[in-house]
Amino acid sequence: MERDNRSEALSVEQLDHCPLPGSAFRATVIVDPDGMIVAKLIYPREVGRNTHEIVRLIQGLQFSRQTSLGVPANWVPGMPGIQRRTEDIGRI
Repeated sequence: MERDNRSEALSVEQLDHCPLPGSAFRATVIVDPDGMIVAKLIYPREVGRNTHEIVRLIQGLQFSRQTSLGVPANWVPGMPGIQRRTEDIGRI
């Protein structure tokens, strides 16, 4: 299946239009084994990335892919997952 990922990317013009010369965006893009973008994180120039959170995010995505369960806030490997049900939105 062919995908159009143009809406998933920042244009070169957007990245080049930076108010401070020499400043860098800190971005992380996670792509699943099927080639789909499953997470995009863009941090401001003033804030560095948290590698522990990025690893936790990848572990949560892998857990979810293996079990079909979601992961709640502050989940860490070894904790149980949760059922992803729309009727639980706002209750958990």
